[in-house]
Amino acid sequence: MDALDFTLYPEYKINYHEKENGTVGLVKDKHFNVNLIRMDKSIRKDYHELDSFVILLCIEGHLQIGWDEGHIDVAPGECILVPNDLKIIFMTPRPLARILGSLCCRYYIRICYFCAAFKKI
Repeated sequence: MDALDFTLYPEYKINYHEKENGTVGLVKDKHFNVNLIRMDKSIRKDYHELDSFVILLCIEGHLQIGWDEGHIDVAPGECILVPNDLKIIFMTPRPLARILGSLCCRYYIRICYFCAAFKKI
C-alpha cells in the first residue's frame, strides 16, 4: 500500500532573504512562480510583460491595492486575483504588509480548464 511521507526533510526549506519594498522569488517552475513582497511604503507593480492573471495573498498586515478606476482593502488571509487586463497596480501597506504573489503560465491554465471540462462530460 502506498502512503504519504510526512517527514520534514531539510532540503525542502526555501532559503531566501527578504527585500524591504521589493520582490523575492521563492519558487520558479515552468507552470507557475511564487514571490514574496514585503513593504512598508507604497509600491507600483507593472504587469505589462505578463500573459496571465496574478494571485496576491496577504499573509501579514493590511494593504490597499489600487488601480485607475478604484481600490480594494486587503486583510491577512485574503486572496486577490488581479485580472490580465489590469497592467499597473499600486500597493499601499497599512502600515506594513507581506504578500505572496503568484502567476501561472497561460498554457498551463488552459490545460487545467480543458481537463476540468473534460471530467464533467
